[in-house]
Amino acid sequence: LWVLCLLLMVVCSAHTARILAILPMIAKSHHILFHSVLKSLVSKGHHVTSYTTIPLAKPLDNYTEIFLENIVSAEKAITADQLKVVLNLSPIAFSTMLFKEGRRIIEKTFENNKIQELIKSKEHFDLIFLETSFAQEPLLAFGHKFKAPVITLHPFGSFSLINTIIGNPLCLTYVPDFSLAHSNRMTFYERAINSYSI
Repeated sequence: LWVLCLLLMVVCSAHTARILAILPMIAKSHHILFHSVLKSLVSKGHHVTSYTTIPLAKPLDNYTEIFLENIVSAEKAITADQLKVVLNLSPIAFSTMLFKEGRRIIEKTFENNKIQELIKSKEHFDLIFLETSFAQEPLLAFGHKFKAPVITLHPFGSFSLINTIIGNPLCLTYVPDFSLAHSNRMTFYERAINSYSI
């Protein structure tokens, strides 16, 4: 009898989840983290459906990938020279540019036919992974649609907007905003700039 109870407990605890990932950001660097997390979940037996702009290099079992074409067109892709200009923007101009681009990406995402089909679908998901930085918060609505918990992924270090969204404290006196080149040993002037940029 004890063996039967133990066997039933193991069988009941070994269920896998259907996981939805919606990752429309067009930066390959963001997807390095996302792909690692999703591949790890697949290796544990979960089924992942990923709507993405950066596909995996090799297909996996239990991993369905839906490519979101038309999120970025060839003429909108950033060049190396443009990236140098972007990285030299002031913190305010840099944040403004990120949010304008994020809004454009999210509008293109919701206009995408495959996302429209997902919105109208009757599919069931147990968990949803999203990147919700840079004006991508409307994606959180998928948690309500599928009545599933949402895990938001963020591919790089902490910065003021994300800290505010997830409830991390803002330590302006010694944690520089990601858009600044300050160290954690800021002068009074650098702290003032850090506070202003946030």
